[in-house]
Amino acid sequence: MEVIRTISVMKELVIAVKSMEKELLEKCGVSFKEALALCAIGDERITASDIVERTGLRSSHVSKVTGVLEEQGMVERHLGQEDKRQVFFSLKQNGVECIEKIKGHTFEIPELLRPAFRNCVQD
Repeated sequence: MEVIRTISVMKELVIAVKSMEKELLEKCGVSFKEALALCAIGDERITASDIVERTGLRSSHVSKVTGVLEEQGMVERHLGQEDKRQVFFSLKQNGVECIEKIKGHTFEIPELLRPAFRNCVQD
């Protein structure tokens, strides 16, 4: 495949992913990174390092995302019992409801991405 075609396909992939991200924001009220963080936390109480490890996001992104989720009332921050410098995150009711909304939404999968989602089963 020549370079120009490769770049063209990459552009089409980015557009398709952005389309799904836009739908996530419009229908569920969270960005892709916010949804990743909410799902990473789930029903646990975890550290920012755990979120980084589970999502693949950079520490700086996790810091920003958890701050936004905290402002939106979806997560809460807890200081460690033994080490007050350690911070844990857990979902508040709004966060749990947001995850349920995401689970219940049937996303429109762009044609280009359908092969990647072929084996996904939406609840």
